[in-house]
Amino acid sequence: MLKAFILGLIAGLALLLGAIFGLVFKPSKKIASLIMAFGSGVLISALAFDLMEDAYLKGGIIPISLGFLLGAGVFVFGDYLLGKRGGHYRKHLKIERSGYSGEANSMAIALGALLDGIPESAMIGIGLLTGGSTGILMFSAVFLSNIPEGISGVFGISHAKKTRRFIFTLWILIALVCGLAALIGFKFLASSSGATLALVSAVAAGSILAMISDTMIPEAFEEGGVFVALSTVCGFLSAFIISRLS
Repeated sequence: MLKAFILGLIAGLALLLGAIFGLVFKPSKKIASLIMAFGSGVLISALAFDLMEDAYLKGGIIPISLGFLLGAGVFVFGDYLLGKRGGHYRKHLKIERSGYSGEANSMAIALGALLDGIPESAMIGIGLLTGGSTGILMFSAVFLSNIPEGISGVFGISHAKKTRRFIFTLWILIALVCGLAALIGFKFLASSSGATLALVSAVAAGSILAMISDTMIPEAFEEGGVFVALSTVCGFLSAFIISRLS
């Protein structure tokens, strides 16, 4: 249980690490995009070959299909509502696509970061429950993807005219919530039936895949250039190899 919280917390703190790195060093968008693409590949592999496969074996095709679509629908609808309130400022590319003309809203940006991060962190805890390397794979992917997301998030928060202290405090609170999400995913589902665990896994997996396709991969390709595709493939293959060798 403690392991789930610590891994979720560390993965969430990667957002803070990315924010600090972005504020201090202002790294190239291409480097951040390559890291994000690699994390996307790892996430997709973990979802396809570990989480969804395990959920199918426990719950069957109909429950996980409904859960998967529900998770994706919740993310898309929530992202749409937050975008109407300035939440799209957490991503460079989403600002251009949203058509939002108002000012950046720091609360909407924070809620958007939680919308991205909570399903990922919950799956770290759930992955530890399912056994094998799934939990570690999810942790690795979330940590890697959160660094460039933290860098991107600084851009949005700065538009809301907030101080560095505010930015760091906000990201620390988000990291704590991510740690709690991983803890909850582990503790409260530990005694659940296989069908319940399968359904929750499918909901989270659908939300994560929707997030990857809506934010991570488009932004990585927009800002990273042609080598982003190779980075995504390497991430996918690395996760697949680790999963099968464990």
